[in-house]
Amino acid sequence: MVRMYHSQLSLKIEGNISSQGYTLTVMVPSGFDFGTNPSWSYNAGTGMATYTTTDIINPGETDNLSIVLVSKPATGSTAWTVKVEISDDTPIADEVGIKDIDSTPDLIFTNDAGGAPIPDSEGGSFPGSDDTLDGNGTGTPGSTVAATDEDDEDPEFVQLFDLALTKVLNTTAPYTYGQVHNFTITVHNQEISQLQI
Repeated sequence: MVRMYHSQLSLKIEGNISSQGYTLTVMVPSGFDFGTNPSWSYNAGTGMATYTTTDIINPGETDNLSIVLVSKPATGSTAWTVKVEISDDTPIADEVGIKDIDSTPDLIFTNDAGGAPIPDSEGGSFPGSDDTLDGNGTGTPGSTVAATDEDDEDPEFVQLFDLALTKVLNTTAPYTYGQVHNFTITVHNQEISQLQI
């Protein structure tokens, strides 16, 4: 089963200094192929997609963009967890070397406080550390504590559902009209979402 996954990304200036551009890097996991994304560049060897802009974002403003990924069969607990990070930024400031106060832009997806994809914190409910802006960046990588999340990296666990079946004829040949045939039907959940019956 192939599905297009459209991820909406939002960047917000929380401080009082404007940004004169940034670079976003998305780690495309094994459960996705890179889709049609004219504004992005993609390195198939590293599985990294990159978006760079020189647009100015002023304090309190938000920049929105999207990326399209195509789901595919894969294995592993992180095969459908998409991570995105601000890998570079350019603040407009008089002081040389001014930096973000609660995060460090880089290309390392394992060194950011918080960033646990489960529980999901979309829709205004924040039981976990993804999709939060108010963290202070002091927590540990993978923590679910929103208050200590580093807000320049965020995961999204994409839930996919693919139910299939196989049917095997158990009755041996030869066959005749009126004969009763025995089949074994097996239902397979080929994806990562739990099926409730």
